[in-house]
Parts: sequence; structure tokens; C-alpha cells
Amino acid sequence: MKSHCSGLSCIPEHLLLMSIKIQMLTLVFEQERELIIERTRAGLAAARQQGRIGGRKRRMTDSKIGSAKKLLANGIAPKEVAQNLGVSVPTLYRWVPASTR
Repeated sequence: MKSHCSGLSCIPEHLLLMSIKIQMLTLVFEQERELIIERTRAGLAAARQQGRIGGRKRRMTDSKIGSAKKLLANGIAPKEVAQNLGVSVPTLYRWVPASTR
């Protein structure tokens, strides 16, 4: 079995070859990952140009926010307002903070 020696350490040839293969695969995987990122960004940019936006649709529309503010101003409990609008209480508080009620 062949080995390469430098100084005090000797490394068998099959371990060197395995190390080189791993390094080559790592480079290939990194390049592929960069291509995936590039394609994803290009696709998102194309979608934005067509007027599309990613993510979920908002549960609280502007009209729901206005209704929530009116109901809360009239003294209706936040739990009832949230049930009436079809959202959770934390969602209600996220869109209608206490400072604006």
C-alpha cells in the first residue's frame, strides 16, 4: 500500500484519494446550490414583474381593521371582536395595537 509522507506524518494513498473526492463533491454541491439560489431569485423577480407577491393572504383586510377599531371603541370585548372577524385574539392585537384603540 502506497503512502505519502511529509515530515513526521504519513497518509495512505487511499485516504488522500478519498479526501480529494470529497472535496470535489463539495465543490459540485456548492455550485449546484448557487444555481438553485440564482434560479429562485430569477423566478421571484419574474413573478414580481407580473404583479404577484409571495406569502399568505392577509386575514385582516383594511375594512376588518376599521371594523375592529369601531367595535373595540364601542366597548365590545376583544374576544368577541376576534370571533366576529374570524381571527384569533393575538391576530387582532397584532393589527390593532392597544395604542390605537
